[in-house]
Amino acid sequence: MTALDGGRGPGRLPPGGLDVLTLRGDRVAEVVSVLTADFGRFGLPGEIPG
Repeated sequence: MTALDGGRGPGRLPPGGLDVLTLRGDRVAEVVSVLTADFGRFGLPGEIPG
């Protein structure tokens, strides 16, 4: 997940996107960013501990 500094105070970062990596061997081959992901649908938190 990508976190944004949303002004929620120390240690509370709202998610700003979901990044999916495609690996080939030991290298990152592709990165796809979804900026409007429904985090709850994937069991992810609404805030990221900072």
